[in-house]
Amino acid sequence: MRVALNEAVINAVKHGHGNDPRKRARIWWVVSASAVKLVVKDEGAGFDPDRVSNPCLPENRERPGGRGVFLMRSYMSWVRFNDASNRVVMCRYRS
Repeated sequence: MRVALNEAVINAVKHGHGNDPRKRARIWWVVSASAVKLVVKDEGAGFDPDRVSNPCLPENRERPGGRGVFLMRSYMSWVRFNDASNRVVMCRYRS
């Protein structure tokens, strides 16, 4: 979960805010007996998560970035973006 949260925050600051220190990212969480939900929201215009390149493809393996959404989806039970894709909700079920 730490990796997924870190990637979501980095994406919010770097891509959503363009590293603008005047903009704020909001982070909140809900912990229950069955799951942990993490939410990261930024002030950016959003993006299309379906258009993010697959980092496992041979042409993308040597790229220095582009793995954030992939890692979030790999480590969490589910990942959902709002319509603008400037808010991500991630859930990890507890075993």
